[in-house]
Amino acid sequence: MRKRKYTHATPREFIKAWQEAWYVREVARKVGSTKGACSRRAYRYRQMGVRLKFMWDVPAETTDWNELAEYARELAPDDKESDDDDGEANESPDPPPTTPAGDVDGPK
Repeated sequence: MRKRKYTHATPREFIKAWQEAWYVREVARKVGSTKGACSRRAYRYRQMGVRLKFMWDVPAETTDWNELAEYARELAPDDKESDDDDGEANESPDPPPTTPAGDVDGPK
């Protein structure tokens, strides 16, 4: 696997890319770096007094847990009674006993 080559943008290039971008990945693409490196660089710049905008100003979609629960119920298989003559539900057989890790021959 070939290693990526990253460029090092000047502080002015980085600040311009950061302030004009909506997402960190956009900054990374513009300056030829990774998202993580750009986030760390922005953090360091802020510590030194450079006022960079925060990228999480895009509102996140809230999760409607009740809606997701209903969706999961819709996708779940129906819990119908089995058609057995004795009326008992089908149960899967017990799984085979497990052996401790490294015991190739099984229990002795």
